[in-house]
Amino acid sequence: MLNPPRDVALLDTARGWANASCAPLWWDEPERASDCERRKVGTVCLVDTGSRLIGITAQHVHRQLAARLQSGRTSVCQLGGTTFDPLNRLIDEDEQIDLATYDLTPIVVASSGHREWRAPNWPPPSPELGKACAVGGYPFQLSNDIRVEGNELTPTERREFKFLCYYVKGVADLTPRRVTCDIDPDNSPSWTEQRFPAGTLFDGMSGGPFIQFSQSLGLLTFSLRAVVVERAFGQTVCRPLSIVLEDGHLDRTAW
Repeated sequence: MLNPPRDVALLDTARGWANASCAPLWWDEPERASDCERRKVGTVCLVDTGSRLIGITAQHVHRQLAARLQSGRTSVCQLGGTTFDPLNRLIDEDEQIDLATYDLTPIVVASSGHREWRAPNWPPPSPELGKACAVGGYPFQLSNDIRVEGNELTPTERREFKFLCYYVKGVADLTPRRVTCDIDPDNSPSWTEQRFPAGTLFDGMSGGPFIQFSQSLGLLTFSLRAVVVERAFGQTVCRPLSIVLEDGHLDRTAW
């Protein structure tokens, strides 16, 4: 079992890697009363399967954004720092599986300010029961506008998103469809100052990375194994990456 105090350097590396390999997918809802409510956000994992560069998020995130764009209530959205078209970039989606995948390009990923995770083989290994893991994402309640020095190309007001990553002692339940972690972010251990403020909604972390730590030949390593889709009744629910095919489509035969 991974010991957080003893392995702070590895945990910090894993957190930085997770932050780099996923991006906030965000949009405006200008009719909302508060500044916080006007900026909705989900999380997209950026993955190179070996055959295709794709983004993976929860289908309920894509569904909400697509409805806004199609109705005209929202005009544009962004993936990190770049304008993004989720309707024309969509590869596949499934409401029951609660995953959606996007076709990405190196230019889109670079412009987002993030970078993709390259899988050595596809699909990655399945999560394992009892082994330590971490879950991350961008909760929309913690995003805010900041003032910066702008120029003719960059605005003076930008949106800042706080990436949070919390430690999980182990997978509680595992099936080919579902990875469940018993965790309450309000009380979960943190190895950085970026703690999850008590009462903060989980909204925005859907689509975030599930990382599992493992030990091989005496070395501790970590890798992306699943994608977050839900937090309910003190549990975080994720979908294993084995449900996503190498071309970005979803494997419904596993459902």
